[in-house]
This record gives sequence, structure tokens and C-alpha cells, in this order.
Amino acid sequence: MLDDYKFALSLRRDDVGFVHSGWEQYRKYYDDTGGYFPDAKPPAPHSGSDLHLDMGKAWIDLGLTLPNWPRMVLGYEYDDRHGQEATTEWGAAPGAGLPNIAPASQHIEEGMHVIKFDLDYDTREVTVEERFRGQFYNLHTDYTNVTARSSASENAHEVNTYFQGANTLRVERKFSDWLYGSAGYLCSQLNSDDSFTDSVNHNIALLVQVPQITLEKESHVFNLNALLGPLEGLTFSGGVESEWTRQHGAGGYDDFLNPIYTNGSAPATATSKVVLSMLSSDYDENSVTESAALRYAKIPFTALFADARCQQQSIGQSDDDLQPVNDFLQNTAFSSQWTDLRLGFDTSPWRSVSFSANCRRYENNSQYQNPQNAPPPVGYPGFIRERDLLTDEVEARLALRPSAWFKTTLTWQGLTTDYSTVTDAARGGISPGGGILSGQYSSQVYAVNTTVAPRPGFWLSATFTYQPTSSLSAANGVPTVAPYRGDIYTFLANGTYAIGQKAELFANYSYSEADYAQNNFAAGLPVGLQYQQHAVGAGLARRFGRNVTAKLQYNYYYYAEPAGGGAANYAATSIFATLTFKGP
Repeated sequence: MLDDYKFALSLRRDDVGFVHSGWEQYRKYYDDTGGYFPDAKPPAPHSGSDLHLDMGKAWIDLGLTLPNWPRMVLGYEYDDRHGQEATTEWGAAPGAGLPNIAPASQHIEEGMHVIKFDLDYDTREVTVEERFRGQFYNLHTDYTNVTARSSASENAHEVNTYFQGANTLRVERKFSDWLYGSAGYLCSQLNSDDSFTDSVNHNIALLVQVPQITLEKESHVFNLNALLGPLEGLTFSGGVESEWTRQHGAGGYDDFLNPIYTNGSAPATATSKVVLSMLSSDYDENSVTESAALRYAKIPFTALFADARCQQQSIGQSDDDLQPVNDFLQNTAFSSQWTDLRLGFDTSPWRSVSFSANCRRYENNSQYQNPQNAPPPVGYPGFIRERDLLTDEVEARLALRPSAWFKTTLTWQGLTTDYSTVTDAARGGISPGGGILSGQYSSQVYAVNTTVAPRPGFWLSATFTYQPTSSLSAANGVPTVAPYRGDIYTFLANGTYAIGQKAELFANYSYSEADYAQNNFAAGLPVGLQYQQHAVGAGLARRFGRNVTAKLQYNYYYYAEPAGGGAANYAATSIFATLTFKGP
């Protein structure tokens, strides 16, 4: 809570307008611990830095609410962040044969100006809504990583600025008691500039400069929707959306390479090498998405539903990397079609019993057309020709309420996803080509929720969830790609007890455990997460009159992560005392 402030001011006059303004500032802290590896000393190194970002925001909104006029709001907002932030770009740990687990951080100076305008107007069963947002953004980052390349010293600096504007228009109308329609339009524009410098001093001095990167992006989106209910108990809704996006990016970089000895003296044959490159990329996307939904409620105590969504998409992308040697040119055409279907029902034949179930199938087929001479010598990624994704999902829920003070809900969900890939034969003999089942994912969820209210003002609620999951990938005999299997257990409990008419005691407890540890130290760095987390809280709330409420709350937190060697373990205690006053 160090250096945390918040101030807000609100002025309003009916049938005239309002002013909302405020300012806030707070600090966010980051962990300076790197990755865990048992052979390292210490197993999880620390940088010893006080990593934090100071964040602030100031805003003001001016609103006009005159009778028989459109409602209009003009606003301005400024957001900023500055300080030192932890990154996951870990450096090499001291010691031979150790993976990159040394912690790293970067300095950030970030600011953004936001201008907004809103308009709302209702007349003769027609609703018009207009929204505009404009953002002016500026970012400076710096970081120094002394272990990024063994004993090397790396310094990187980046500057990014952009303007992004977006405007939306929505119109709705009720044509009759059984027909309702709406239409919308979105246009957005992005203009961005970036520059980057990276220098490394080691046995080889390397300087990479990207003096300017430009990005321009323009998008237009249209949609049309309708809701029909001509027959009693039967409703149908449908919509179509079309999107067109064009993007262009360009930049160039300079590589300055100067071979020197570690002691700084250059060899007699040392020469400096400068590599100049120009890069550009163009991206064009066109897509159409259709949706339909059907609801039928004439069967006693039962409702049936069916939903369908599908999309057709085509993308053209070209990438150029022009160098003195080894130019890279790629022109990829991509097309995809996906469908998402869901069927289900809800039924409640008795007041104390309700049952619902639904099934879903999602299928996505993607195809790539790449010129045969486009990929690099090894063939990746241009040799990928087709990718299929198939997901099947089933869910069922049973709710029982045998009495007014007891209710329980049982939930089960099962999900499987298969990933298939078709490729050409890769150059260099890496892959013979053809089709392969490249991955599988499966998950099940078992959940029980119970609520008990034995007397007025006293209730207890508890939820238990068990979720086993597994993710397998075609590893091609590589031991570092291990199956990712594990279980997640979650338990939540809450209770409230009223003391008279103005006070109440409350308590809560939550427990979560996951076990995805892979024990894969011999073949690679294990990335599976294993943890236990407990949180206990209790408190007292008291109302003083109609406008004043006081609350005192105590919380205790405990977290243990054996997969991280205990480096991320913590225990914390918090005490909150709040006083809320509601003005007239």
C-alpha cells in the first residue's frame, strides 16, 4: 500500500449534464526470482532488486443530458507506468551446463493519452449509438543483461509510439412485436513507429540497430442481425458479419559485427562486417461469419435449443527480407472454414429437480498454399499444407432442492480435441511428409455445489471441483517433449451469520492443488506446475444507520510450490478495516 492514492470528483445536474473526474496512483511489485534447477547454486537465483512499477491514471468526462437531445459525453484520460519490471527472458546461470534461469528485468517508461466521445439517441423505436476512441501512446524500455551470453554484457533500448483510432456506429429498430433488427459498423486505423537497438560486448562485439519500423493497419467490419418470433414458443435469431483488414509493415536493420579478443586486442586479420537488411510485410484478410440460434419452449417444463456458427476466411500474406545475400521471399495464401454446432435441453418436471445437458462439435480446417521455392533450406514452415482441429464436448448438470433450506448441484463435463497436420516432404530429410496426428488434449470436470440455509440469516455454501487433464504431442522420439498430465483440485466454502438486523459475521476458505510435475530433469527443464494454495478469511460487518457501514476482515494465505524448489513459497496475512459512507 506504499504510495497508493485515489481521488474522485463527481458533479451532476439533472436535465443539464455532469462532470466526472479523478486521479489515482499505486505501486505493483514483481518477484526477482529466476527459474528453478536443482544443480544450480542457489537452485532458484535472485537478483536482489526491488522490482516495482508505479502506475497512475487521471481522467475527466464532460456529459450533456439535455431533454430531447442526444446524450453526449466527451472525455480525456492519461495513463502512465514507470519503474523496473521482471521479465521471463532469463539469462544464463553461472556454472557449466546450466539452463538459462538467471532472473532479468527491464526499465519501463510508458504513457498514453486517450480521447473519447459517446453519443446515444432514442427516437420512434430507433436506437442510435456512436462511440469513438483515440489513443496516443509512447513507450521507452531499457534492459541490461550481463549473463545473456555467458560473460557477455547486453544492452537493449526500444522506443514505440502509435496512434490508434476506432469508431463504431450501431442502429437498432423494433419493426413489430415479432421482428427486431440491428446493424453495426466499425472502422479502425493504426499508425505506429518503433526503433530498437541491441548491443553485446563479448569475444565478438555485436550492434544491431533498427532505426525505424512502421506499421499501418486499417479495418472495416459490418454486421446485420435479426430476431424473429412469429410462432408461440418458437424464436429464431440470425446474423452475418463481414470483415476486411489490410496491414502493411516495413523496416530495416543494421548488423555491425567486429571480432575482437576477450582482452580487447584485435587480431591482425580482424575485419568489421556490416549487414544491411530491408524487411516488409503485407497482410490482407477477408472473412464472413454466420450465426443462427433456435429456441423451442412449447414442451411442458422443457426448453430445447440449437446453435450454429460458421466462418469462411481467406488471408494473403507476403514477407520480404532483402539482404546482400540469402534473400527471403514468401507469399502465403491461407484459407479456413470452421463450424461450431451445439444442441441441448433444459427440463424441470418437478420444482425440486432440474436437469440440463448439451453437446458440442467444433471443426476447423485450414489450408496453406506456399510457393515451393519460398521456404528456407530446411523447409519450415512452408511445407505445412493443411491443419485440422476437431473438438467434441459433452456437459450435464443435475440440480436438486428437496427443501427450501437445502440445494445441491452436480456437474460433469468431458472434452477431447484432436490436432492433425498434413505436410510436404521437408528439405534436408527432416520429415517424409504426409498426414500425422500431431496432438491430443482431453479434460473432464466433476463438480459438486451445496448450499445450506437452516435458518434466516444463516447460510453455508461449498463447492468441490476435480479436473484431470492430459495433453500429448507428436514428439518424434525427442525425450524433452514429455506428456503433460495432471489433476486440479479446488474447494471453496463460504458462510454468513446475521447478528440482529444490522450486523453479520462471515467466513470463507479456499483450497487449490495442481500436480503437473514432469520429473524430466535428465532430458530437459521440467515445466510442469505443482502447487498447493490455502486462503482463510473471517470478518464482521456492521451497519450504522442507513448511510454508514463498517467492516473488519482478517485473511491468511499460504502457497507452496514444490516444483519450484520452494523459491515461490509464501505465507501472508492481511487485515482490512473499511468505513463506507453513502451521501444523500
